[in-house]
Amino acid sequence: IGFSGSHTWLINDKTTLQSAGRFDRQILTDTNSDSRIYNFTLSPTVLLTYQYTPKISVYTSTGVSYKAADLYTEKHHLNRQLSSIFTPSNIQPQSHKNLSTGLTYTENDYSFSTNLYYSQIDDVLETAGTIQPGFDFEWRNIGKAQSVSTELIYTRTITPFLSITSETLYNFTELENSRPDIEALRYSKRLFKTPELNSRLQFDAKNPLYQLLVQLETEYIGSMFVPKDNTGNGRANEIVKTKPYILMNLNIKKELFLKSQQQLTLLTGIKNIFDYTQEDFDTFSATTDTSYVYAPLFGRFIYAGASINF
Repeated sequence: IGFSGSHTWLINDKTTLQSAGRFDRQILTDTNSDSRIYNFTLSPTVLLTYQYTPKISVYTSTGVSYKAADLYTEKHHLNRQLSSIFTPSNIQPQSHKNLSTGLTYTENDYSFSTNLYYSQIDDVLETAGTIQPGFDFEWRNIGKAQSVSTELIYTRTITPFLSITSETLYNFTELENSRPDIEALRYSKRLFKTPELNSRLQFDAKNPLYQLLVQLETEYIGSMFVPKDNTGNGRANEIVKTKPYILMNLNIKKELFLKSQQQLTLLTGIKNIFDYTQEDFDTFSATTDTSYVYAPLFGRFIYAGASINF
């Protein structure tokens, strides 16, 4: 439950100040777990933008944000099935104190942006194995962390019907202290299942006459740190630095205008075109760690759908 508001001030012809705030009361209830009602959280943000030239703008921003413990997630298994997570009654929301700055250069047919982010994270949320019946994982707070990221974004209009977008994000996040239960293991201060490098390349082909959009997306998922239990006793005895992998997706959208204000949108596509699956997941071993998942377990996925607006 929450509400938000924002306001923009035009300081002068080149400088703009934007402020926003969000109030939330986060409630998480499940019949098989404890209920937890968080107190009101306030998430303020301030953004200052300066138009240095007609083509160059710079910005700086600061704010506070929160992340609540979710009951379900797709993050861990990445196999198109939701994983259920038990939430202890003493769990705290993860809080972020954020600072960022960036620059954007714009021409008629292309633009380039670079951004730098810093975040101080309190009460870091992480999942671990659980003995609670009916749940796959259990939330826990593991302390404080600091995160530094840099991002590069490039967009170009090749023709009126074809454009390209490239995004690259490098992230380094580390806990202030090693995890007490596995502090002797290498990489125990790193944030798990968070890629160091992510890159995305997307081509958009549009045909306005037929109201057709075709998107071809290639995503590079870099190395990440994942705990692994090789003994079957439920406790990680190794932290693996995974290999990077690449996924490719195809999305097609067509819009049909019906009578009056009605609009029908048809969707189809292929996720994971080249049928990539995690190479080092052993589904037949008696000591298999089912939480040791960092890439798709299932391969190619074809989908179709439709929506109507009226």
